[in-house]
Amino acid sequence: PGARSMALDPQTGRVYVGSRRDKLHVITDDNRDGRAERVIELADNLNVPNGVAVLNNRLYVAENHRIAWHSLKGDPEEMADGWTTIKSDMPAKHHHGWRYLKKGPDNRLYVTIGAPYNIGMPQGLEGTILALDADGGNVQTIASGVRNSVGLDFHPLTGEMFFTDNGADNM
Repeated sequence: PGARSMALDPQTGRVYVGSRRDKLHVITDDNRDGRAERVIELADNLNVPNGVAVLNNRLYVAENHRIAWHSLKGDPEEMADGWTTIKSDMPAKHHHGWRYLKKGPDNRLYVTIGAPYNIGMPQGLEGTILALDADGGNVQTIASGVRNSVGLDFHPLTGEMFFTDNGADNM
């Protein structure tokens, strides 16, 4: 319910699904026939776990206020607990507060942080796209003045980043 972002684990074929609600799911293709057998709720009571990325045998989740990871080793039905937070200083405002997360070709994480208004001056991390290492270190602002990016991706040959920038609401 409320699926918004997906990340594929190439080792297992599992698809992790983030949402703008409070739940995180995984879709499994246990017999590798190209059809899903199960949809498993991994965690609930999360704070808008919209952005998901798979990197270094870990599932990363960007919530409204933080980025955290969980090991992908073991049974996905036992992932509700054991999350490790790597970034906790994101603005926890709910208007445009869902985060998109992507693994870059440089094996870094890229996260979008929307501005919580239509017109105004960004404060702190609002209106940016950040890059950070898998441990949360080496944070860099890649783009600023981005009102509300609801997705980003990388060109498969050049590695160039592309992203959306949604203008003012209801226009």
